[in-house]
Amino acid sequence: MPNVHFTPNVEAGLGGKATVITINGDLAYSFTEFVVQPWNLYGGGSLSFNSFNPDGGSPDTDIGLSALLGLERTLANDDELMFEIRLGLLDSPDVKFTLGYTLF
Repeated sequence: MPNVHFTPNVEAGLGGKATVITINGDLAYSFTEFVVQPWNLYGGGSLSFNSFNPDGGSPDTDIGLSALLGLERTLANDDELMFEIRLGLLDSPDVKFTLGYTLF
């Protein structure tokens, strides 16, 4: 299945009087029929391990589920620039916006 990708990743969220560390296992489908290289549009889901640590409160850990939609652009050096939105479905943050740069 050439359009299906598994991408493990780690996210850290700081601020808002809390720290969130998330380990994700993303499963995404690239919609190659809608865009032309160097662009890539993808969507899918993620199973995650979420650690919430509020300032002055007790930490909480959950297994979460979220949906994702993203757009990538391959750069001249084969690195990638990406923008992604995640919507929490189960025990995950409600909405996350990510701007990222992929080195590998």
